[in-house]
Amino acid sequence: MSSLFNTPKFKADRYRDFRPLYPRGMFRGLAPVLRKNPLFLDLGCGAGQSTRSFLELGWAPEGFAVDPDPAMIAAARADLASDFPRVRFLEGCAEKIPLAEGSVDLVLIGSAIHWFDLSRARAEIERVLKPSGILFVFEYQFPKSLDDPELAERVRRRFNLEWKAPIQKPRGRLTDLLVSFRQAGGWRNLPEERVEWAEVLSLDAFLGHLFSQSRYLHAEAASPDPEKYREDVRACFAPAFSEKPLRFDLKPKALALKRDALIVSNRGPC
Repeated sequence: MSSLFNTPKFKADRYRDFRPLYPRGMFRGLAPVLRKNPLFLDLGCGAGQSTRSFLELGWAPEGFAVDPDPAMIAAARADLASDFPRVRFLEGCAEKIPLAEGSVDLVLIGSAIHWFDLSRARAEIERVLKPSGILFVFEYQFPKSLDDPELAERVRRRFNLEWKAPIQKPRGRLTDLLVSFRQAGGWRNLPEERVEWAEVLSLDAFLGHLFSQSRYLHAEAASPDPEKYREDVRACFAPAFSEKPLRFDLKPKALALKRDALIVSNRGPC
């Protein structure tokens, strides 16, 4: 079974309300290599932040948003369907993509690839992506305080020692996660763009982001009193925001690969 079903992985309402949209600069490296009006697939679209961020660039009006979580797909559809009527929202996983062979020009994966079984997902991505298609993988990390080193260290310690999803593997570097694509043949790296992304967050925005994290959700669910646990976490971090909102670095990363040859892959079970 895919780690996409690592419950409780997400709460769609928290993700929808507190996860940010991606900045336009995240997609800068795509501009020179995309064909006009590419048909895209946003794989692991969650509540639709990655989908909306891409669609608002105006580069592609038509595509697919896929996620295995029905609540996430419902949230994405509710937010985006009226603004972008040519996007289809489908339940499905990276290991069994519900699209035909050679059906898309661009596969987007925003902050989701660490959940995939890449030995199976790579074959599926190669199956649905057209020859000369683009794979664009992008992500950010949990925001790191730029104004308060002590806050940054407290967050780091709790993520390392307390907030751990039982079967979630270490996230790893994006370049390492994509090694299997580079080793498979038929792919080449596109020039890497340096991306910067900083946000000013209030206490509520910071906690909303934290409370949407899969690792935090496991700790909250495992506590005898989840509501009290959440209030204790709020009390722990509130003093850092007593005077003003704080600046945070989201440490973004984006990598793109281009297919140079048609690769035939077998679909595996989800």
